[in-house]
Amino acid sequence: MIVLPEHGRAQEYWRRAAEMLGVELICPFAIHGGDGIVVCTGYLPHFATNRGMCFNAQTQDPVTDAVRTLARVANKAGLWCSTVCLADAFDLEEYKDALADWGYHGPPELRPAWLDTYGKEGAEPQTPR
Repeated sequence: MIVLPEHGRAQEYWRRAAEMLGVELICPFAIHGGDGIVVCTGYLPHFATNRGMCFNAQTQDPVTDAVRTLARVANKAGLWCSTVCLADAFDLEEYKDALADWGYHGPPELRPAWLDTYGKEGAEPQTPR
């Protein structure tokens, strides 16, 4: 079993953001694959792809063998995988940015309402063609 570095703070921040934003999150998350079991920070079942995505939060940027294994196992499971930077302080806007960027792919009835307007403030009106 490969356990990516556990960041209690990352899990705490992601749980808080998920609760505040009405997003389903499994944290931590274990992926079972041909390379064994990989435990990462979390899994968002309704973001990035219709099968969801897993992610690992870390304080440094280097891609390690463990991160490569996570990506390989996630790909084999049909999941999108990301490594995200662990911030020093909780900032809800960073989580909104990430989730909006990854995109919602879940059931319409579970789509968080804030996603419909997020990032659209001040946008130029579109002229119909």
